[in-house]
Amino acid sequence: MNALKAIILFALTAIPLQAAFPQVTRTYRAEQYRDSVDSLQELYGRNKVMPAEFRLQILLALSHYPELKDTRIEFSVGSAFIPLTSRPALWSVSRSKEKRVYKVVISDNSLEEIDPILLENQPFNAQVGVIGHELAHTAYYSRKGLLPVMSTAMRYLISGYRSGFEKGADLLTIDHGLGWQLLDYARFIRSRPGITDKSIRWMDQYYMSPDEIRSAMKILPDLYPDLQPCHGTNPVRVNYLELL
Repeated sequence: MNALKAIILFALTAIPLQAAFPQVTRTYRAEQYRDSVDSLQELYGRNKVMPAEFRLQILLALSHYPELKDTRIEFSVGSAFIPLTSRPALWSVSRSKEKRVYKVVISDNSLEEIDPILLENQPFNAQVGVIGHELAHTAYYSRKGLLPVMSTAMRYLISGYRSGFEKGADLLTIDHGLGWQLLDYARFIRSRPGITDKSIRWMDQYYMSPDEIRSAMKILPDLYPDLQPCHGTNPVRVNYLELL
């Protein structure tokens, strides 16, 4: 439980909320940024391997994570059960934090019921949001030594630990200015045709719901001025801590 609390506290305190992140954009549209790919590559593409079909979405998400500017991250597309995953490369996990390589796997082939929410089938803005969520995991790992990384991998199988870890990553994504994109993603995967109430309950258990995302965004009026500010204690963050 103490390890889970440390993960949540990291999500809340690792990056100052008033840090100089890129200006928040409510909706990223591919046609508006296609001509900026080369400049984005120069600014945020150092030490990154990216598939061409998702290069723009990845670069836009990376622009919100200045702490990962020089981090080696390899994005790849392949058959995988989970739509997206992020972790340190196993062969590099024992290296120093500065020399590690991180892998983000983007699935293009999964179970029939999961295919509709694969990255290739999502709206552009939602794609940026879920990539931002995976980069939040990378940002977490990049600050941790070997033993905490190994501990995370083992404890991720515990339901309560996984819930805190994933919702903590959602909070970090919001703190990095990708709240609108994460909100679009959360709404999209919960509104696909044929989705069951059981599936939605599962998602709400492990990831922030659209209402929780909006609530967390309201606490940050400097980042999200279009939302009515929420004054006082943040109920979303406190509730996560109470779950430990």
